[in-house]
Amino acid sequence: MEYSLADENSSFVIPDDIPEYDGCIFLGWSTSTDAVSAQYKPGDTLYVGTQDITLYAVWKKVVSIS
Repeated sequence: MEYSLADENSSFVIPDDIPEYDGCIFLGWSTSTDAVSAQYKPGDTLYVGTQDITLYAVWKKVVSIS
């Protein structure tokens, strides 16, 4: 990943890569560790300014009924 110094207008485009996690569907990204819905999707632009932001993957468990 490429890093640069941020200014008040800094933005970040969320990569289109979709992570995988067995038994789950990827819903998107959130700034909350316990989110059940995504704030951001791949391809979205996130305006960060000069603040540090951590994004967490949001997953939905797939349930098999047999």
